[in-house]
Amino acid sequence: MGFYSAAHNYGKITELIAGQEIQITDISDTIVDRFIIDHIPAEQLTVGLTLTAKESGAEYSNPILWGRSIDTIQLDWAYNHIITSQTLTNNGGLTPPSLDSDDVQHIYTGQAIQNQDIDFTIAGNDGLGFDPESLASDTEGLEFGNYRVWGVGERYDYDRDSAPDKHAYSALQTFLEDLLTTNGTKELKTTRLKTDLFAEGGELEHFYYFYPKSWGFATFTKYNFTGGFVRLKRNASDEIEAATNFDSYDSGEQDIMVDNGIMEDAFLVYMSLNDQQDDDTEPIIVT
Repeated sequence: MGFYSAAHNYGKITELIAGQEIQITDISDTIVDRFIIDHIPAEQLTVGLTLTAKESGAEYSNPILWGRSIDTIQLDWAYNHIITSQTLTNNGGLTPPSLDSDDVQHIYTGQAIQNQDIDFTIAGNDGLGFDPESLASDTEGLEFGNYRVWGVGERYDYDRDSAPDKHAYSALQTFLEDLLTTNGTKELKTTRLKTDLFAEGGELEHFYYFYPKSWGFATFTKYNFTGGFVRLKRNASDEIEAATNFDSYDSGEQDIMVDNGIMEDAFLVYMSLNDQQDDDTEPIIVT
C-alpha cells in the first residue's frame, strides 16, 4: 500500500504499486515522471433482500390474511460487489441453509406456516476487513394480518327503548360477516389504529367498527373529544349487550368470533351510541 521511487539517471525505473485504497494515475512524459495518487475510501457493502410467499402456487404480499398456510418462501438477494461469506438466518425455527459466496437465492418448500410472523436476514462480508464497510445485512419477513371492518346496521345490543328483546349472538355474527364480505368496508392490516375513519348511517342505523381482539382495546376521538361508541359484549347466555368495561372483558364475557373467509378469530366490536351519523369532514381517530 505504498510505492518505491528512484530517479532514471541511476538506471532505475520508477514503480508505484496501488493498494486497495490507493489509486495511482500516471501522467509522466519523456522528461518528467508525474503521478497522481488518490485515496479511495472503501465502498460500503450493501445487500437487498426480497421475499415471495406462496400458498399452492399463488403469491401473497404482506400482510398475509390470517388463516392462510404459506407452503413456499422464495428469498432473493443481491450485493453491490463480490463477497467472500454470507449467512441466511430466521427467527421462525426454519433450518438455515449453508450458503456459498456466490449464492443469490434460497427457496423453502413444503412448509405449513400459518399465523406466524417470521423475519429472514441475509448478512454478508466482502473479506476486505474494512469494518463496518465490509459488512452488510437486510431483513424481510412474513407478516400475518386480518381485516378491520366498518359499516352500518341496526342496533344489536340490548336497549330498553329501541330494542326490547336482546339480540342473539348468532344474529350479530351474521351481520358482522355480511359487513366483511359484502356491505361494509374492510382493510387488511395488522393494527386497529386509524386516523381517517368517517362514521355514517341513517335513521336507526348505527355505525360499527370491528377488528381482531389481539390488537387490543380502542379509544375513539373526534373534535378532540373521546367517546361516542360502546363496545358490544357476548354474555354467557349468547346474548349481545353493551359491555360495562370499555377496555377489558366483563365477568363471564365470551369472545365474538368472526370468519374472515379463511378462519375464525375473536374480534372486538364497537357500535356508535347514536344513529344518523354524519359523514362530515372531521374524521374519527381510532387509537
